[in-house]
Amino acid sequence: DTLIDHEPCYNPERPYSSVFVGRRKEQAYQHSMEWIIERYQGAIIQRIAMDPALAEAMGDEVLIARFPTEQQVFDFYADCVR
Repeated sequence: DTLIDHEPCYNPERPYSSVFVGRRKEQAYQHSMEWIIERYQGAIIQRIAMDPALAEAMGDEVLIARFPTEQQVFDFYADCVR
């Protein structure tokens, strides 16, 4: 009921935008996880190796990061999924 009845809210005055990115071990990416972590080390909040039961839906390895601008979120996401 909470998810159905909950009104989503977004306050553009909040200082950060957050992003969740999942990557799959069987997929080749332009940038390595080490490159991403080095480049975005100040913004990455958490790095998670997902449980195999959740990995199919969420990715084998997950990064959660926050940035002061939405453009930085988009740039981070693009670097992670290319």
